[in-house]
Amino acid sequence: MSSWDAIPNLVDTKGWVALGESEFDALIAWTAGPENVGRVATEAAPEPEPGDGRVDRYLADAGIPPRPRGFVWYLRVPPETPAAEDFVAGITAVAHDTPPAARVSPLLRRERLEQIMAFAYPA
Repeated sequence: MSSWDAIPNLVDTKGWVALGESEFDALIAWTAGPENVGRVATEAAPEPEPGDGRVDRYLADAGIPPRPRGFVWYLRVPPETPAAEDFVAGITAVAHDTPPAARVSPLLRRERLEQIMAFAYPA
């Protein structure tokens, strides 16, 4: 993906699961690609959240631009997935089952998640 702006705004979130606000959730959103990620604008004016600077620094270390504020981010759940939460939990489990260096390096985590997303969302 080349820009957060490529991610569509969702009207309906059925078939999507909300992602959290962590660094790892931001990496999931970026690596899944715009066809598998959506967003919904929040009602309140976007103000920096307590962890935003940390998330932005982590994304920068992974070679990713800062994520725009003022949105809830969603991941598309493949139709054959029985439970949306299980899908995200599975991605997390596989991503964490890596050598220690990949668990601490944002760039290595990004590369691992790109591999996982290629498997989860085959072309």
